Amino acid sequence: GDGIVEKYSDEPTQSHIRFPNREAWLEGFMGQTIRNCYVALKPGGILVLNVSDELEEPVTDQAVKNGFVYAETLRLRLSKNMGSKHKPGGPWKTEPVLAFRRK
Repeated sequence: GDGIVEKYSDEPTQSHIRFPNREAWLEGFMGQTIRNCYVALKPGGILVLNVSDELEEPVTDQAVKNGFVYAETLRLRLSKNMGSKHKPGGPWKTEPVLAFRRK
């Protein structure tokens, strides 16, 4: 991949192996996942996705394109890096948590 997809292993079933570039991954993996969720949810059901900052806009585009209505973005606070120079109470790294409603 091109660094935008988290890589958990090199198993052939991993999405970054099956869809080696950003566009293929967004359409073939993320888009299909969103379409599957649309089918599984009842009208008014909520889809919530935790993504990286780089994927916030393209994943939102995929969700809207596949029938979801954007609801809101929350922020997930991540663990501070071990050995980081953050003082107690300092800024935390966060990632977007996107919420969508099924039409």
